[in-house]
Amino acid sequence: MRVHFSTRLMALVMTLVVITAITGMPCDVTAAPIVGADISRVRVAAERGAVESEIDLGMAYATGRGIERDKKLAVYWFEKAAGAGNPVAENELGYFYQVGFGVPADAVRAVHWYQLASAGGLPAAKVNLGVAYMWGTGVRKNESLAFNGDKIAMSRSYRSLIQDWIHR
Repeated sequence: MRVHFSTRLMALVMTLVVITAITGMPCDVTAAPIVGADISRVRVAAERGAVESEIDLGMAYATGRGIERDKKLAVYWFEKAAGAGNPVAENELGYFYQVGFGVPADAVRAVHWYQLASAGGLPAAKVNLGVAYMWGTGVRKNESLAFNGDKIAMSRSYRSLIQDWIHR
C-alpha cells in the first residue's frame, strides 16, 4: 500500500512535536532565569571551558534570561560548546543559521550543524535534518533520506527518550 505524501508529512511533523515535547528542545524558555551571582558563576565556568556552562551562558544571551539579550554573544558561546563536539550546541547553531539569529541566514551551514548534531545522536537534530531533506533546504531534496532519517531517529533514539522521560 502506498502512503500519501501528506500522511508521511503529518507523521514527520508529529514526530517533531513529540520529540520536542519530551526533550524540551530547542530550549525551555520557562526555566528559572540565571540571575546575579549565578550568571557570574556561569560566566567564570564558561570562560574556563565548561561546555555545559558555555551552553547555559549562550542560552541566557539568546533568551535574555538573567542578562541583557545579545544574539552575537549567544552565537559565540554556542560555537565554543559546539567546538567541543556538543550536539545540543551544534543543533542550536543549526537553528541560528536556519533563521538568521545572530548570524546571516545560511541553509547550507544550518544543515552542516544539524548533520554534526545528528551524528552525535541528538534526536531533535535528526528530525531537523529530515525536514531539511524533505523540503530541500540547504541540501538537495530527497524524501527517501528525509523519511529514513526520521525512522532512524525514531528507532534508535525515541525509545531512549521516552525511557529517560519516564525515569525523571
